[in-house]
Amino acid sequence: MRKIIIIFKFIFLMLIVQSTMATDEPLEITAEKMEWDKVSEKAVAIGNAIAVKGDKTLMAERIIANLDKKDNKQISSLRAIGRVVFLREGEKITSREALYDIEKEMITLVGNVNFLKE
Repeated sequence: MRKIIIIFKFIFLMLIVQSTMATDEPLEITAEKMEWDKVSEKAVAIGNAIAVKGDKTLMAERIIANLDKKDNKQISSLRAIGRVVFLREGEKITSREALYDIEKEMITLVGNVNFLKE
């Protein structure tokens, strides 16, 4: 029974956060330090990294922005690592890691996921 409840909670969380950051609004990423890896086409925000798009915010110790292979000017996904916090419309979800696929409009949170609705 406990396994069913955990699976239900996971599915519920996935439905809640799906499509939460995909809008036409600009994506802004800030951090204490930024690094660019041209070979792997990744930008890394290190130290109090924050990604904001509209009223949605993703915070972590580190956020890696992966560029689209077809269009190097577009970010295809974000990977947040370490003390991840996702905020939107009175909701707060925390975890150890998160992967936001911009094309699929889905964020996946893993590792000690907690959901709080204010």
